[in-house]
Amino acid sequence: MQNGSLFSNWTTHFWIGEGGTDMAQGQAGIFRNPVLIEALWMTLKLAVTVAITTMALGLALAHTIARNKGSVLATVLGQVSFTPILIPSIAFAAAYIALFGAPIGPLPSLYGTFLLLVLAASAHLLPYAVQSGRSVLGQISADIEESARLTGAGFFRRMGAIIMPLAIRGLLAGALLVFVKIVRDLSLVVLLFTSTSPVLSMLAYRYAAEGFMQFANAITMVILVLCVIATLLAHRLQNRVQKWKSA
Repeated sequence: MQNGSLFSNWTTHFWIGEGGTDMAQGQAGIFRNPVLIEALWMTLKLAVTVAITTMALGLALAHTIARNKGSVLATVLGQVSFTPILIPSIAFAAAYIALFGAPIGPLPSLYGTFLLLVLAASAHLLPYAVQSGRSVLGQISADIEESARLTGAGFFRRMGAIIMPLAIRGLLAGALLVFVKIVRDLSLVVLLFTSTSPVLSMLAYRYAAEGFMQFANAITMVILVLCVIATLLAHRLQNRVQKWKSA
């Protein structure tokens, strides 16, 4: 500390500083670092894609389980859909590398691709989406959907006009949970991470391992801000979709 001032050695270099200086071994601040900017967009794209994918699959599975309660199909789907939660994240990632790391027939190797990240993350977080879907569908009477079916409404018509509007709050809550888990997850992506698919959590881990705790802490703060913004956005979207809640 210089001149006895508390703020004398504070700096914004690790946020917006230019590269090539004497600080941080010449590395630029995180908002001037092209690798971090790419990681930010990759993380957002991955989180949104996985949230949408898992909630769509989760709602479909939950609908099948709820509307066929007591059947063998519902029992099997209920048990299988919760299997990924019993597998550690790093073991789950290793299994997907073993499965898709080499070409399968006409399908190319997916290792290092964005698609493999989506597949692994969606499968690993599917139990949360299924549980969210089962919770909201349990509050929607099957008689409403049956009445629509008798009037000639098809499956997609019923889902879009009846189920989705009534279940949107629960689905958004489940999607938000998936989004937050993907943004901050490290154990799942640590094996799937490559230079072509950087994510924020892996960059924070790499900076911390190299001793750049200022960069690691700054990225952690970015992750926190993303999670808070996602929560506020989901709350605002819920109020727009279900306007009767604020009436």
